[in-house]
Amino acid sequence: MPPCGEWKTTPSGTPIWAPAAFDTIEFRKQVDAAVGKLELCLGIKIRRSGFAVFIPSDWYVSKCSGEQLVPSLADCKLCRAKGLVISEECCGLRRPTIKCPCVCNFRATVQRSRVIVTAPNMKLFKTELARLVLYPKHNNPWADPAIATCVNR
Repeated sequence: MPPCGEWKTTPSGTPIWAPAAFDTIEFRKQVDAAVGKLELCLGIKIRRSGFAVFIPSDWYVSKCSGEQLVPSLADCKLCRAKGLVISEECCGLRRPTIKCPCVCNFRATVQRSRVIVTAPNMKLFKTELARLVLYPKHNNPWADPAIATCVNR
């Protein structure tokens, strides 16, 4: 859940909250560039004030996948389908522990219908933004090859 406190905006007007290491104008410009690329590829106008970006301060790099993740409650079936080995006792944990170093978390997700929570590398940011702006017609951006191409650019 995004914290209270000072939210800033990107040069194009998207609300953003990020930990100090990423609270820079360069990072905000990266967010704008990603939005601009998706907008151009999809051929639609994305209202910058219609969503917000949140980079949680407790993101981490998974020892199991090597990916940047945000603490979350993802269904273990999703991670197992990608080939990750997650024991039953470790399913449902929001973050790794010594006993459970492999848990199923998201790289990016949408909260409160408009806040995109993403790891700082923003690897799946455009996927969640596409899901948000194309909903309900395209809830799964990967199911449509044209949209999948846009989120991969």
